[in-house]
Amino acid sequence: MNNEAKKIDSAADGGKKPDIARAAPTSKDVARLAGVSQSAVSRVFTPGASVSDATRQRVQAAARQLGYKPNAFARGLITRHSRLIGLVFPQQATPIYSLALAEFCQRLHQAGYQTLIVTAENFSNADEAVRTFFDYQIEGLVVASATLSSSLARECAEQGLPVIQFARRERDPSISAVLSDNQHGGKLAASTLVAAGCTSLAYIAGNPGTSTNEERFRGFAAHLKKTQGQVPLVIDAAFSYQDGCAAAHRLMQEAPRTDGVFCASDMIALGFMDTLRSVYRVRIPEDISVIGFDDAPEASWASYQLTTVRQDIPRLVQETCDLLMAQMEQGGGAPVIRELAVELVMRGTVRAGRA
Repeated sequence: MNNEAKKIDSAADGGKKPDIARAAPTSKDVARLAGVSQSAVSRVFTPGASVSDATRQRVQAAARQLGYKPNAFARGLITRHSRLIGLVFPQQATPIYSLALAEFCQRLHQAGYQTLIVTAENFSNADEAVRTFFDYQIEGLVVASATLSSSLARECAEQGLPVIQFARRERDPSISAVLSDNQHGGKLAASTLVAAGCTSLAYIAGNPGTSTNEERFRGFAAHLKKTQGQVPLVIDAAFSYQDGCAAAHRLMQEAPRTDGVFCASDMIALGFMDTLRSVYRVRIPEDISVIGFDDAPEASWASYQLTTVRQDIPRLVQETCDLLMAQMEQGGGAPVIRELAVELVMRGTVRAGRA
């Protein structure tokens, strides 16, 4: 720290404070105390801006003395660069989405961005949630587990606002998306249950109408049709523990001889297994083999040891951020779909294959 910066700090430590100190100091106050221009103050608090070390030290020392906090929103109105990214996430986030949200906040912060988060009802239309961002001049938008209307997608494009759908895809081809290969995940589940000798299979579905649910079922059913000539029983549910519990009751009423089940998510599988074990005394995997999807942290707990299809959440988030940054730099661009590989994680809920 140079001598001039030290003098400013010494005033804060006990010297006489200048008359410009006030409850809500401005960048002009900082500039006056530091003896620099107001634009120099702005550059110091703008990530990536060019400023000398001496000026940076003077401005930061003056800001500390005055208790100045830069107003990112006001700066965005002037520069047209708010450094804000909007995130739309489910109101009741599953463990997987909670992990993803934390990853997004961390990675975007490291890249010099702040996040604005709006929650939307699970899998509902996200238009109302997205419109709340328009007053904040966000530079990019990530939407998880909610549906954008085509009209709002066009409006975002017209405003030059990049939108990335996270962990699912829209039917509207104009919206970019980063997601897992859900169809291959369904195929992995089917081939694993068939190899284990299961002959009566069921699919516990996720929320109807979602790409994740439809693609996982499509991969599962196609492989069973090809290898066994059968179509699996489908029990409608939603991506929740409670729906997994309800699905277990329905399965026991409708098809108690089922010996292999693929659940559209881990949370469904956990509720499903808990109910089978506690209410019906069904043994897993001896009586019925179960596979989930996601590899949520709970799947590896000793009480579950759930065999599941793993989504690589950190990589999904990184790919989403990379695509978002690229489209922000280009001012938009053609829609891009990135589909990432999944893998089967074998634990203890699928029995060994029969000879």
